[in-house]
Amino acid sequence: IDFNNGGSFVEWVDTLDRMLELDFVTAIPGHGALLTKDEVRVFRNKFAALETRARELISQGMSPREFLANLQSEDLGWDLSGRGGQGPQGIYAELTRSME
Repeated sequence: IDFNNGGSFVEWVDTLDRMLELDFVTAIPGHGALLTKDEVRVFRNKFAALETRARELISQGMSPREFLANLQSEDLGWDLSGRGGQGPQGIYAELTRSME
């Protein structure tokens, strides 16, 4: 997520839901491999799971450091470590603002 240029973690699931309402066979992302509609649906569900986990950690009152240590994504096939503001730090910042 390109937070520095207006990208939004919070809006991703809704964006993917709107995309899945369209009639298409293949999605051409800005980077990465082409995706079938089913693969977009799988990605959307993984992303929703990550959002649920992130919101739960924040609702528990975790500090940014605790959040970074506890946000799990490996089972989703994503390694968010080492991504700086584009990863968990950006997710934490945006979600805490949206949950106020």
